[in-house]
Amino acid sequence: MTERHEKGVWKRTLKLMTSIRIPWLLYVLQMILGFISTNVALKYIPYYTKMQTGNIQDTSVIWGYLGFSLLAAITSMAYAIPTFYSQALVARRLQNRLISHSLRMGMGSFEKNASQLVGWITNDCAYADGIITQFVGFITGIYGAVLSVTEMNAINTSMLIILPAILLYAVFDTWLEGKLLFLRERRGRRATAELTAYMTEHLSFFTQIRQLHSGPEEVRRGKEAARVYFKAEVYMALLTLAIGLVGGALSDMITILIFLMGVPMVRRGEIAITDLVAFQNYINIAYQNLSSVPALYTQLMYYNGQLFYLSSLMAEPEERYEGRSMDVEDRDIVFDNVSFSYGEKEVLKNVSFTVPRGKLTVLVGPNGSGKTTLFKLLERFYTPTEGEIRLNGVPVREFKREE
Repeated sequence: MTERHEKGVWKRTLKLMTSIRIPWLLYVLQMILGFISTNVALKYIPYYTKMQTGNIQDTSVIWGYLGFSLLAAITSMAYAIPTFYSQALVARRLQNRLISHSLRMGMGSFEKNASQLVGWITNDCAYADGIITQFVGFITGIYGAVLSVTEMNAINTSMLIILPAILLYAVFDTWLEGKLLFLRERRGRRATAELTAYMTEHLSFFTQIRQLHSGPEEVRRGKEAARVYFKAEVYMALLTLAIGLVGGALSDMITILIFLMGVPMVRRGEIAITDLVAFQNYINIAYQNLSSVPALYTQLMYYNGQLFYLSSLMAEPEERYEGRSMDVEDRDIVFDNVSFSYGEKEVLKNVSFTVPRGKLTVLVGPNGSGKTTLFKLLERFYTPTEGEIRLNGVPVREFKREE
């Protein structure tokens, strides 16, 4: 699966997610707990601000700080329970669906992807839950942003002028991060799958490798798989660094803007220093929640990258198993102008012959001449690109595959 599969990636990801039963109740519970967690965080800010500015003489401040810190930890633990369980449940259901789908794909699709299937199904399914979790975070983020802005407005209305600038930068930041995350995760998933494929496909045949004296060749292949994985790790690390720099710049910009506007106001007596610090704390919460709006795109691109190969795999058509029963009389097998190609490699061209019933027929030819392919066509592992195979005059494509 190459870059040409990028076309329609969103549609394939949606089809992948709708192919399984989603535990919606767990996600509703996540949302409710997210609302509670947001309210706890906002109640905690006044006590945290007083601690930051040295107001610790009042014991109610200390107890309030400790109490809301404990309550925040409890809500975080409660939120983690449905989050973990929904992730595991979605991953298991998707693994079951993909195992079934992979065993019903056409032989060509299966052989093309067989070496990567282990890595895709065992590793990549764990990221499917993230698509839905991001929508939950988006809704709770909107809720938290509204409450945070309300608190900031109560402190000082004039300082809210910096919010549009922050939001515009956040939109650009999340768009850029989304592109980088998609590239990073797609490259990482591919490299991991190829290394896993080598380990499972080659090293499991240790005895045969020794018997065929092919150790040096297998070492070369192993080193090549490790080299590809290493290059992907470096590529991912560089993209992660770029993402961190872009995101960190915004955090620094928020702090600078607040104090550039706020310090002169403190000197003029228009706002107390505790209110300025509280404003900064609220705006940090507001930014975290506001960023979930454009970050929805970023994170969807991230999980799209994680699920790129799984969704492409699901897009491979399954074989059709219906048809007529093989209740015809056992007669001659006829190959009539049969042609077949593996991709661009033509193996058979206009092959015609008859296998008479009750007689011994021998297929003779050098390696690669198509002897095995003829049997695969007869057993319907593949379908001829041209021509027809018939049993007692009935095309074999009409029979049930199981028979």
